[in-house]
Amino acid sequence: MSTNRKFTKVVCGLVLMQGLLLNLNAEEGQDEQILFLHLKITNGVVRLVESTAVPGHLKPAVTAEKPGDLYLELNSTNRLPVWTDVVPDPLVRRYEYEDPDHPGQLKVKEVKLDQAEFTVRVPGRKEANQLNIYRLDQPAVKSATAASSQTRTLLGSIELHVPEGVR
Repeated sequence: MSTNRKFTKVVCGLVLMQGLLLNLNAEEGQDEQILFLHLKITNGVVRLVESTAVPGHLKPAVTAEKPGDLYLELNSTNRLPVWTDVVPDPLVRRYEYEDPDHPGQLKVKEVKLDQAEFTVRVPGRKEANQLNIYRLDQPAVKSATAASSQTRTLLGSIELHVPEGVR
């Protein structure tokens, strides 16, 4: 057998193996889902408006906690957290505009709303059955560890029904 033929067979074998691996990874990825939860907050209470599950993998969030933000805690059937995230308070809208008295400088205005609708993304996990939503309160002591010592006020608990086929 010539060297070219051996090389061709090896290349074909590698391409076939790569295709099988890609197919296995695609099937594995189909098990992962993201739940899009459309929520409404009114009078300090959060309720579910609509829930949608889509195939995909939720990227890890990179956010810092600060007072007023909402803390999301996805709990398993044994009530232990399996995922957490922090999102900005949807009741606070921040507007930036140019200062008419000082052109080129920005002014910031925060407007507090009575109610708001917003969407959060959570991983669709078979063992997860409840999303608790808290408002982060002011820390008792202002220090470098203040973010970890913040107290939380429960705004709502959403019962989740993760579709079949989710890991």
